[in-house]
Amino acid sequence: MILGFTGTRRGMTAAQRATLADCVSVLPARAVHGGAVGADEEFDAFLVRAGMVAQDVDVYPASVDRWVKWVDAGRTVYAVRPPLARNRFIVRDCDYLIAAPATAEEVRRSGTWATIRYARRPIARRPIVILLPEGGVREEK
Repeated sequence: MILGFTGTRRGMTAAQRATLADCVSVLPARAVHGGAVGADEEFDAFLVRAGMVAQDVDVYPASVDRWVKWVDAGRTVYAVRPPLARNRFIVRDCDYLIAAPATAEEVRRSGTWATIRYARRPIARRPIVILLPEGGVREEK
């Protein structure tokens, strides 16, 4: 199983971090995220603490500054892409998506919500777990 992740650059709330631990009780074979500051970094750190090997994490960076960090960390790092294009690669490469948006309500100008919308589309159709800011979980099959 390949687990995809998308989240806000503000970082996850304490409740989202706690819920993430509940949602990922077994480590996936691979994981993929966007390598951004905030929630992506927190997700990656969570995987490492849980025992995942860095080489089993793929990163689709959206900025050159973050790209350098992930290459040095031993992750598989793909070409830098515009954020919305990068989000589609994350969805394409995962079997299951976990999302940690900054808001419980869908927002139009949000990369996290754009990734969720793409994962819902018939062309992608991925199961999604949305970690709500207050700690609730919304699952979509």
